[in-house]
Amino acid sequence: MPIAGLIGFGWRPFQALFVYWVEIGVTLLGYYVVVLFGQRDSKPEQKGGGSYPGPVPLPVPDGTFRPIRSLPPLRYRNARYIPASVPLVAIVWFLLSRAFLDFPNTGVVIEGRPTVESIGGYIAISYTPEGLATAAIASVIQLSVLGRDFLSRRLVDRYSAAMLAELPIRIVGVWFVVLLLLVPVYAGTIVFDSGRGVVGWGFFLLLLGAKLAIDLALLRLRYEPNPGLFTRLFVPNTRETE
Repeated sequence: MPIAGLIGFGWRPFQALFVYWVEIGVTLLGYYVVVLFGQRDSKPEQKGGGSYPGPVPLPVPDGTFRPIRSLPPLRYRNARYIPASVPLVAIVWFLLSRAFLDFPNTGVVIEGRPTVESIGGYIAISYTPEGLATAAIASVIQLSVLGRDFLSRRLVDRYSAAMLAELPIRIVGVWFVVLLLLVPVYAGTIVFDSGRGVVGWGFFLLLLGAKLAIDLALLRLRYEPNPGLFTRLFVPNTRETE
């Protein structure tokens, strides 16, 4: 859909990437909702190599709640596996705005401001009403696929809350590596004074390729018993449910 916006609305590359950035953030929130539905028991004492910080001793009951009969029950105690990782995931997603909104946008330079404020400036520049609407539609589609796979197809029966809580951390971990790889590319465009159009479209294609690869890997994780090497980066630790 963002590609259609480049044609239909005349967006610049960073405005189309704004849609993807918002969609990634909303989808990460969706994974945390899925954590609440994990049906296997978590065993933190057997944790060996997992990438999540661990449970937080929240005062929540051990019962379940089934909002919709066709869906698996929500387990209250699974909420303990969410708070510790949310700040890390949120920070990395926020930093990704530099790759999606700052690096491709060589036409605007925001100087003399704190990092948080400058990122806010790039968000304001990249925002369009059409872009926000497109991001909302794309997010709904992603959440629908997520709900279908984990809830309707009952993939949550194969995962514990601890395993599900690893997924958003592993996703932003891969994206953080992408960000680090793009930093020298961005520095090179400044040193060699590359044209604005070349830089914008170059980063758009690089980030689009990275997003397609990550989305495909996450789908393969849900559908294929023996995923490929790249997909294994997203496979959560299984020791806590053995």
